[in-house]
Amino acid sequence: MGYFNLKKKFQVDLNKPLLAAALLLFHSCWFMDAIGQSGLQQSIAGLNASYADKPKSDTAYINGLHKISDEFINQHPDSLIPVLKNSHALSVQADYQYGQMKSYTLTGYAYDNLRIYDSAIIYYNKALALANKLSDRKMTATILNYLGLVYTSKGNYPEAIFNFLEALKIAERDDDKSRIASVYNNLGNLYYYQRKYDVALETYIKTLEIFKELKDTLSVCIAGLNIGAVYREQKEYRKAMTYLNEALLLGEGLNYPEINYAAKIELAQSYSGIDSLSAAIELFSEIIEKTNRNNDALYAAQAYLGKATVLHKLGQYKSALPLADSGLNKAKGIGQKKHIKEGHELLAKIYEALGNPSMALMNYKQFKLYADSLSNIESERAVANMEAEYTYSKKELQFQRKSLQQKWLIFSAFAGIFSLSIILFFINRNRRLANKANHTLQLKNTEIENQKKQLENALYNLKETQEQLIQAEKMASLGEITAGIAHEIQNPLNFINNFSDVSREMLDEMIDELNKGNTSEVVAIIEDIKGNLKKIENHGKRADGIVKSMLYHSRTAIGKREVININELCEEYVNLTYHGMRAKDKTFNAKIEKHFATGPALVEVIPQDIGRVMLNILNNAFFAVNQRKMQEGNDYQPTVKISTECKDKRIKIVIEDNGTGIPEEIRTKIFQPFFTTKPTGSGTGLGLSIAYDIITKVHEGKIDIETEPNSFTRFILTLPEAGVMG
Repeated sequence: MGYFNLKKKFQVDLNKPLLAAALLLFHSCWFMDAIGQSGLQQSIAGLNASYADKPKSDTAYINGLHKISDEFINQHPDSLIPVLKNSHALSVQADYQYGQMKSYTLTGYAYDNLRIYDSAIIYYNKALALANKLSDRKMTATILNYLGLVYTSKGNYPEAIFNFLEALKIAERDDDKSRIASVYNNLGNLYYYQRKYDVALETYIKTLEIFKELKDTLSVCIAGLNIGAVYREQKEYRKAMTYLNEALLLGEGLNYPEINYAAKIELAQSYSGIDSLSAAIELFSEIIEKTNRNNDALYAAQAYLGKATVLHKLGQYKSALPLADSGLNKAKGIGQKKHIKEGHELLAKIYEALGNPSMALMNYKQFKLYADSLSNIESERAVANMEAEYTYSKKELQFQRKSLQQKWLIFSAFAGIFSLSIILFFINRNRRLANKANHTLQLKNTEIENQKKQLENALYNLKETQEQLIQAEKMASLGEITAGIAHEIQNPLNFINNFSDVSREMLDEMIDELNKGNTSEVVAIIEDIKGNLKKIENHGKRADGIVKSMLYHSRTAIGKREVININELCEEYVNLTYHGMRAKDKTFNAKIEKHFATGPALVEVIPQDIGRVMLNILNNAFFAVNQRKMQEGNDYQPTVKISTECKDKRIKIVIEDNGTGIPEEIRTKIFQPFFTTKPTGSGTGLGLSIAYDIITKVHEGKIDIETEPNSFTRFILTLPEAGVMG
C-alpha cells in the first residue's frame, strides 16, 4: 500500500497562511463537513434574495458567492463548479480582478477535490497569473502550494518540488511558521516517495514540533500520521502504531473523517506487518464500506489493495482477485500512478499463484511500465542535481587556478572593481525597489486597516438601526392596540362608575331606614350594596388586566416565562384588535367566531411576546377582510375565526380569515424582514418577521400558513404545553 495525502479545508480568505499544504501522505483529498446539499441551496437562495433588487455584478455579491463556495466546497465540489464559473463571469463584468483570481483558485480546488487533476492545474495556473499581476504574495504562495499538491498526486515530482520551493521562498521571507512547516511536510512526502525514510522522518519531526508550537491540532494530527507511516515502512511497527493511535484519538474531535481513513489504513498495514491478519482485514473492510458510501476513490483504492494483499498472504487468491481489480480500477479512475503500479504488481502475483501466466505477464509488464516511469523521474532529478554540483565545482576550480596566475593580477583586479561596481549598482537598484515595495505594502496595510474600521462602524450602525426598527415595530403595534384598549377599558369603567353612583344612593336610603328603625330593610340594602361592590371589584380587575396587557406589550426588556391560559389570551387580543380597527374606521364590522379548547389550555410562554404575535396576525386578518369588503361590497361577510386545540402535548392556535389571501409568488417572502404587501405607511414589514422569531426561536414552536387568493388565509401556531418545552 502507499502513503496518503490529506489536505486541510480553508476559509474563503485565501490570504491566510497556507496550512492546506500540510499533506498527510501521497494524494490530496478533502475533508467533509456535516452540511447537506440543502444547506448550499438555501445559502445561495438567501444571497440571491438579498440582491433581488441589486446588480449581481456588485463585488459584495461576488464575495458572498466565494464565501458560500468555500464553506461547501469540500462537500459539494461538483455542484459549486457552475456557481464559481458564474462568479468569474460577474467578476469580469465588474472588472474585479481579485474576484477573478478567487474564482479560478476555488474552481481549481473543486477539480482537485474531484481528482480531475489536469483541470485543476489549468485553473490554478490562471489564478497564479492573476496573483502575480496583482502582486499578491500570499495568494501566490497559496496557489503555488496547491499546484505542488496536484503535481504530487499526479506523480510529477520535479514540478511538485519546484512549486513547493517557490512557495517556501515567500514563506521564509514573511517568516510565516505555519506555511514553512506545511511546505516542509510536503517536501517530507517527496523524500518518502524516494524511499529516503531517514530524511523524511527528520523532516516530519521538525514539522510536528512547529505545529505543536502553533497549537494547530489538525496539523499535529497529520504530522503524527506521517511519522507513523515512515516507521511502518521501516518495519518498526510498534512505534508506528503508537503514533497512529495518537493521531486517530486526536482526530476524533476534528470532524475530518479522512484522518480516520488514513490512520486505520496505516494501522491495518501495521497489523499485517506483525501478522495480525484478521485485525488488518477487519480494518480494511471497514474503510471499504465507508469510502464507497462517501465516493472517496483514493482511500477505497488503498483499502481494496490492502485487503487483497492480506488475502494473498493468506493464500486466498480467488478472494483476493476481485478486490485487487477494484483497487486498480479506483486508482486508474483518479490517475494515481503509485497505486496503479501497486495494483498491477499485486495482480501479477495473484494470477501467477492461480496458474494464469499470460495475465500474470501482462500485469507485470504494466507494473514495470509504471515503476520505470516513477524511477525515471527520480533519476532525472538525481542527474540534474549531480550536474549542478559538478558545474559549480568546475567553475570554482577554474576561479582558484586563475587567481594563482600572477600575470593576470592587474586584469583580475580591474575585473573585480568592475564586478563590484555592477554588484553595487544592482544592490542599490534592488534597495530602491524593495523600499518602493515596502511603501506600497504599508499603504495597502493602512488602506486595509481603514476599511476594517469602516466595516466595524457600519456593523455597529446596522445593529443600532436594527434595534431601533424593532422598537419602532413595537410602538407601531402598540398604536394599533391603543384604540382597542381605550374602547375595551371604557366598558368596565362605565360599570364601576354606575355601580358607585347606585351604591351611594342606597347608602342614603339605608340612613333613612335606620332613622325609621326598619332594620330588615337596612339588612336588605346592605346585601344589595355588597353585590354592587362585588361587581365593582370584578370590573376593576377587568380594567387592571387590560392595563397590564398594554404594559406587557410596550415593555422593551426581555420578559419572563409564565404559565397562562392561552384561551384567555386569545379572547383578550381578538377583542382588543377588533376594537382597534373599529376605532380607526367606524364603518368597519366583522363577524368573529371563537372555538376554544375545553378546560384550561395551559402554556408556558412570555405573555407579551405571544400577545405581540397574535396582535400582528389578527391585525393582518382584519386588514385583509376589510380590503376584500371594499372590493366586493355588501354581498361579502368579513369573518375572522380563532380556535385553540390541545393534542399530543402541543397547543395549536389557528387564526383564519376569509380575506384577500396571499398570492403564491410572495408566500415565501412574508416572514422576511421589511417585506410588506400593505400600502406605504400602513406597515413596517417587521411584524410577521418578529412573530416568526418569537414562535420558532424563543418558544421552540412552529408557524405554518395555508392560503388561497380571494378565499382564505390560515395561520397555525403550535406551542409546547406548560412543562414540555426543552
